[in-house]
Amino acid sequence: MVKYLFRGKREDNNQWVYGLPYSLHASNKPEGIETWDGERHPIDPETIGLCSGIPDVNNKKLFEGDIVLARGIKGTYWRPVIGIVIFENGTFKLKVVADETQEESYRMIADLRMSAVKDPKAFSIENNFIFRNYELEVIGNVYGDSEVLLGDILHE
Repeated sequence: MVKYLFRGKREDNNQWVYGLPYSLHASNKPEGIETWDGERHPIDPETIGLCSGIPDVNNKKLFEGDIVLARGIKGTYWRPVIGIVIFENGTFKLKVVADETQEESYRMIADLRMSAVKDPKAFSIENNFIFRNYELEVIGNVYGDSEVLLGDILHE
């Protein structure tokens, strides 16, 4: 049985809550998250994100909207990149926002041929990072929970 997990930021205290989205109106736009113990919490609908089920190096699950540092593990030649986790066309992708040169780059992985993908800067997490021996680390999210200094992180 597939068990979906979502998160969203509560409206009352700005804390993350985890569970399933619910809607009280016919619009089907999520208004809150219902936790596994049945508690309902109103959330900011812009912050809702689906869990990928993929853990990072610290065993923290990746969610839509997370900012991730992807580094090649020792012994590989892949350059580090920073991206945002998105869910598109049935798969989780990393939308690359910076590489070690601080540019949006089509060259971030030299041998990728992404002609079939709408946005050539969004790459499948499993096919293009996990299978290529990248370490993934959540360093923040797009909802303001971190001050990410891209240059400092990429050039550590």
